[in-house]
Amino acid sequence: ASLPFSLTGGQITLNPPQPDHDHPWRFALFADVQERLNGIADLLIPLGKENVHFALISGDLTSMGKVHELAEFQSQILIHLPFPCYATLGNHELGTSGIPFYRFFGRGTFSFVYGSARFSLLDGASATLAPQSKKKLNLWLDQAISQLHIVTTHIPLIDPDGTRGGAFASRLESAALLSDLQSHNVDLLLYGHVHTFRSFSQAAIPAIISGGGGSIPMRLDGIGRHYVLFEIDVTRKRISHYLQPIYPAN
Repeated sequence: ASLPFSLTGGQITLNPPQPDHDHPWRFALFADVQERLNGIADLLIPLGKENVHFALISGDLTSMGKVHELAEFQSQILIHLPFPCYATLGNHELGTSGIPFYRFFGRGTFSFVYGSARFSLLDGASATLAPQSKKKLNLWLDQAISQLHIVTTHIPLIDPDGTRGGAFASRLESAALLSDLQSHNVDLLLYGHVHTFRSFSQAAIPAIISGGGGSIPMRLDGIGRHYVLFEIDVTRKRISHYLQPIYPAN
């Protein structure tokens, strides 16, 4: 079996697990556990039974990003999930100076290829992209121009409802980023931050918000706690998704 990393010239390169063939395969998405960290097993136990190859976590793993919170989150992931998780951070991870998230989960901006699909996770926890993150994104966009490309960040580039301010701080930056994503044929945008589920489109790119990992759900929308399952059919360039409620919901 291949090692999960390689070491060349003093640099470590991660080698994510790969599918065995070109048949359809699945991954999961969740975010915004926040103050429900003590009940995260409600989410992880059913998720661990799903036939998925890995999970993406689009931020707000904890309430304040404190060391003991992140350690508990990491411990619960290792106990309950038999597959890897790839996480970026949310604004709640900025609540502790020094941002311990990086010590536990690594960089918030990174990209990997699984099969023939590229996944790019971006650190947008401050409602903006740092210049270095934007530079990396530009490279990954060029590399994935003919691939399935899924881009994940915590805060939506533009608020889909237009009522909560749940978006990047600058609409000009958001518009420029969406233009770049569209022109490079990005296939799917994944977000957290808004404590509900939304399926919509931005700049003609399908987009999903999944913010039901445990934080206080948006009132009166009937969604509640959840995670989302995705199936990738690379040969047909098709991505389908399924909303999975978590019980107990409260």
